Formats: sequence, structure tokens, C-alpha cells
Amino acid sequence: MRNILEVKNLVRSYNTATFRDSKNNVNILKGISFQVVEGEFVGIMGKSGCGKTTLLKTL
Repeated sequence: MRNILEVKNLVRSYNTATFRDSKNNVNILKGISFQVVEGEFVGIMGKSGCGKTTLLKTL
């Protein structure tokens, strides 16, 4: 079977800097890797605030 989606070492961060401090990056997604093969069904589960929507929007 062939991969229809492959993610390697995905990282997502937000800059929470104010005008006084310009180096406040917060890592939200840290090194996520997975693959989805043809014909496979995938579900994303987790508690509120764990990053499910952030992952989907990033993809």
C-alpha cells in the first residue's frame, strides 16, 4: 500500500512576545510523526486543549 499522508517531525510554535520581550516562543506540537496509508481510517482523540485542532489546521 502507498502512503497518502506522511508527517515527519512536525513542530508548531507560537510567539507570545510582548513589546518588551521579543523571544517568547511556546512549542505547541513537538516532533509529531505519523503516516496514513491508502484505505486506512484515522481518528484524532485527546482531552480538551491538547492540540487536536492545532494539528489539523497545521496540516
